[in-house]
Amino acid sequence: MSHRWFVIRTESRAEYLAADALDRDGYQTYFPRIRAAYPRLGHMNTPLFPGYIFLRLDPDNDGWLVFRPSHKIVGYVRFGIEIPSLSDTVVNDLMERVSSINEGGKLPITFQEGDVVEVTMSSFNTTARVLESGNSSKGTVKVFLEFMGRLINAEVPWQHVQPVTPQNRSANNVSDNGPSRLPRRTRGKGRWIRGAPELSGDAR
Repeated sequence: MSHRWFVIRTESRAEYLAADALDRDGYQTYFPRIRAAYPRLGHMNTPLFPGYIFLRLDPDNDGWLVFRPSHKIVGYVRFGIEIPSLSDTVVNDLMERVSSINEGGKLPITFQEGDVVEVTMSSFNTTARVLESGNSSKGTVKVFLEFMGRLINAEVPWQHVQPVTPQNRSANNVSDNGPSRLPRRTRGKGRWIRGAPELSGDAR
């Protein structure tokens, strides 16, 4: 058989080191990375599949690569005793998709219920708490925020919502439990706590 692609698992947070070591030793790898707003320290991008990279081999003629400690590889991804492979067509399609993402496309952004986010629309800027998990393909995200002195349950266009980062937590007076000016008003999934003002609104 000809060369095929195999998925290999790296040591924890060692994807960059593993790919560099294998490339230096003359092996063909593919390490898909995408541009990210908050990449890993020291890098301009982030792994698309954290903990995994692709390795192209012809094990029938050349044998299986035996990894050295410097490769930072745990082993091949297996299903039982089988080591599955991917064709060039599949990996080339993945390469094209990753290239498209990095040239301007976007992966769906996912928020979980309870996440603290920053809502920014024109001159309006506030922190909020996500009320319902979902991804950006839905177009809007349900949040609980302060608007004109009132606490409201709102649906905000996804492009106006960003995660609160460590750099802007202190600037926005945000604790690990959420914005200090937003006391908890729900029990989860938008269910209001008795006695809390059941307000609704649309921040679009």
